[in-house]
Amino acid sequence: AKVFDIFAAPEYLFANSASLHFVDVATKDRILEKIKAMTKRYPGILLFPGTIAWKKPMQENRRVFDKDRSKKAYKRLAGMTRRYSSGAGNYKQHKDRLDTALKNNDEVYYAQNTAYVMRAGEVALKYHKMADGGEVFREDRADAMVIWVPGSRKGSFQLDGLKIGLEICAERNAKMLQQWKVGEVDVQVIISASIPATPDTALIKDGGYLLHADANHPPAAYRRNAASSQPVASKYSFPSLGGTVSYYGLDFTK
Repeated sequence: AKVFDIFAAPEYLFANSASLHFVDVATKDRILEKIKAMTKRYPGILLFPGTIAWKKPMQENRRVFDKDRSKKAYKRLAGMTRRYSSGAGNYKQHKDRLDTALKNNDEVYYAQNTAYVMRAGEVALKYHKMADGGEVFREDRADAMVIWVPGSRKGSFQLDGLKIGLEICAERNAKMLQQWKVGEVDVQVIISASIPATPDTALIKDGGYLLHADANHPPAAYRRNAASSQPVASKYSFPSLGGTVSYYGLDFTK
């Protein structure tokens, strides 16, 4: 039998502030180095450290190189429009915002909300959120616009013989793992800011588990039993950082 720990924290655990989330690239990189060092100290933990909301200039002109990320932003937004047609209006809104900013020659930022899942100093999954949660609108200034850009890689991976899936906040309502036809997973992790887990529509196998870490809901775990999902009682819980940390034992041998 193999034993390892999963630690999941809510969305936006690393943010600029409670109201303005997106940090610059240098800050994001410093956070990642701290997370990497932590997982090297505790190599038995698979860490879902919430998300880092970050941004970088859409267009950069440096002495060494010129970079225009607008083509990539358009491609990502168009790709998600095709894959998740129910959210097409949101993706179009961001494309229209980008059109306006470029036309007005405004300062524009390319922004993503990213979960870096790590174990033992290695990235097991780098996952950019794909369902729009209205993350960027408060970030705009009079002379600068922040454009949210979705990811393009499905949120699932294999580890120690288990198939693990990830959804971030609004992606639970969008059923993003289903959109990508991932198939049922052994463990589904939801990290979020303000949504319920809705365990009965999760994409977990019979005998699999759903873990939910949310900023406004208590921690929760569920085990799939036939067609329904039953809550799993935590082995212990304790208050921390204004919320609650709960520990669950997930047994796949039953």
